[in-house]
Amino acid sequence: MRFIRKLLDWDQRARNRFIEKCLLANKKGKILDVGAGGGPYAELCKEQGYNYTSQDFCQLDVDLLREGSYHPIDIVCDATTIPVDGFEYDYVLCTEVLEHTVDPALVVKEIARVLKIGGKIFLTVPQLAPGHQRPYWFYGGLTEEWIIRIFRDCGLEIESIGYPYRGPANLAKLCIANLSSNIKNLQKLNGLSVRLLLALPLNLLISISALVSAMLTDSLDSENNLGYGNFVIAIKR
Repeated sequence: MRFIRKLLDWDQRARNRFIEKCLLANKKGKILDVGAGGGPYAELCKEQGYNYTSQDFCQLDVDLLREGSYHPIDIVCDATTIPVDGFEYDYVLCTEVLEHTVDPALVVKEIARVLKIGGKIFLTVPQLAPGHQRPYWFYGGLTEEWIIRIFRDCGLEIESIGYPYRGPANLAKLCIANLSSNIKNLQKLNGLSVRLLLALPLNLLISISALVSAMLTDSLDSENNLGYGNFVIAIKR
């Protein structure tokens, strides 16, 4: 049952729990959401008493803002040159953003600049992810080793880094996601595609095989070589 729960617990749900835990565990203060997009954590930050500010490279479409579930961007700028003074924020939130920036190391450097001494960054980033949000998808993922090196160079001391699930379980999720994607592609067609019809049974077989393999080897993946992402808490010294 525990393993089945891992497979059903997709990255978004695990990420939401991580961010909520970070917000609950720290004193309230000024928080900057870098690459905020639609502001999925805006209300949570405000409910927890944080002084929330969002940043992204463009303002959201007015039609999206009318829907009510999206939040306007407070600071419209490139994430490498945020027009605020240094040592401005107690916290920086940056979730699934770095892979969409041309130079993620410069973004981390800018985050370190705007953080107060003793301030913290709550970061999530994929380590193994398919292409998405093109044409703003520049990296398939960033490894734990990259994060440790760049954060150290920027004066950020890592308090914790990792992902709640091991590699094989993540591989099984990717296979199942691929099967789902192919089914959606089939639904878009006006007629039947022999190629896709032949591919679906093979995808299903691969997904089942990955699931069985993961159940047998998940606990052995101590190095997390197939880790889906990294959840990071770091402090500015």
